Amino acid sequence: KVVNLTDRFFDPGSVEVQGRHIRCWKAGGHGSQSFQEVVENSCNVGFVNVGLKLGSDSFYDYLNAFGLGQLTNIDLAGEAKGIMIDKTKVKPLDIATMSMGQSIAVTPIQLATAVAAVANDGQRLRPQIVREVRDQKGDVILGFKPDIVKQVVDPQTAKEVKKVLESVVENGTGRSA
Repeated sequence: KVVNLTDRFFDPGSVEVQGRHIRCWKAGGHGSQSFQEVVENSCNVGFVNVGLKLGSDSFYDYLNAFGLGQLTNIDLAGEAKGIMIDKTKVKPLDIATMSMGQSIAVTPIQLATAVAAVANDGQRLRPQIVREVRDQKGDVILGFKPDIVKQVVDPQTAKEVKKVLESVVENGTGRSA
C-alpha cells in the first residue's frame, strides 16, 4: 500500500542516495512514468524510490515473507540460503540497490518460489520435487499435497501484480520473452 499503479515517478537518468549516483539502465532516463511503467521499463530509479519509500523494516518483512535469504526446505540436499545484508547493518544505499536486484543474492529456487507465490494468489508454498508416486499400473500410491508456508500478500494484490508482470511481457522490457 506504499504505491499505486498510477502514481507518477520522474526518472532523470539517475538518483543520488548517500552521495552515490545510481543510474538507470536507459541513458537519460525514462522521464515521467506511472509505477506500472516503472515496472514495464525495469526502471532502476523508480524501483529505488519505491524501496526507500517502503523503508528497511517493511522491505525486510517482504524479503522474509517471500522466503529470500532463507532455506526453502526443498527436498534436495545442499540448499543455500543466498546472501543478504543483515537488517541491523542495512543502510539506505543498500535498500536502494536491493530494490533493483543488486546487493542481494538469491538462489534460483528462492526466486522461483517467490514468483510462484504471486501466481498462487499470494500464497508461498514449500517447493516440492515429487507430486505423486505411482505403481506399475499407474495408480497413485503416495500423493503429496501443497505445503502452504505463508500468505505473503492478499489475493487482490497478487492479482494486480500478475497483471503488471503480464504487461512487462506485452508492453515492456520482457517483450522478447
